Amino acid sequence: MRYLLLLIMLSLCLVSCGTPLIPEPLPTPVSISVAYPLYLQPSADRVIECAIQQQPLSLFITTSSTAQPDLPGQLIKLQLGGLIPEGFEAYQIGTEEIVFIVNADNPATQLSTESLIEIYTGKMLHWDFGDHPLIEFVLYPEEDELRVFVERNLPDMPRISFSAEIVSTPRHVLNTVANHIEGFGYLPSSWVEGLDEEMRERVKVLTLEPKLAENLIQPVLAIIDGPPSAELQELLGCLQQPED
Repeated sequence: MRYLLLLIMLSLCLVSCGTPLIPEPLPTPVSISVAYPLYLQPSADRVIECAIQQQPLSLFITTSSTAQPDLPGQLIKLQLGGLIPEGFEAYQIGTEEIVFIVNADNPATQLSTESLIEIYTGKMLHWDFGDHPLIEFVLYPEEDELRVFVERNLPDMPRISFSAEIVSTPRHVLNTVANHIEGFGYLPSSWVEGLDEEMRERVKVLTLEPKLAENLIQPVLAIIDGPPSAELQELLGCLQQPED
């Protein structure tokens, strides 16, 4: 009993005389905002993946392609090629190729530039197989940046002259083409590359003429207003590494 009492008193003495442990304060998260158009969703997903690896970092995402002054921290704007605004810095974080897709059961494998123009102008309304079904062209709104880019790279900038199905995102294009043998549309190649095995078997990428295919390849740029902070430089370094 005496030894037990001495042990308790010794323990109390050690507790009262010891230096209390003071936890180190957690680092303050650094805020970074990202604005991007919906068709660059795969690139935005890469930004999120890199941000998760980098601590402490608070990432704020908006699907607007225009800069918003109320967003916290330094702003990154993702864009597909194009002009760099004066006073901004641009960093290439990837490359996108715009591809045209059809349903996997469509026997077509190639698409000439002439045929594409004929589809746009309404001279070609039907597919050349089976009972010649009507081409179901799935298209973005007239003011959509992706549509503007594609049409700017077509000879003589043809105007579509028949009723297309207007959708807002590449996801809608994929779903329509996958579920309709008549379906036809275009989207960035990263959307196709990111499909699961089941969905990948339901769509097919058409081979374009080399000149048009080359014109539809553009860098994905991260546009920043002013020099990047140390945290932003680290994030950009992750984004500029080759993808697996």
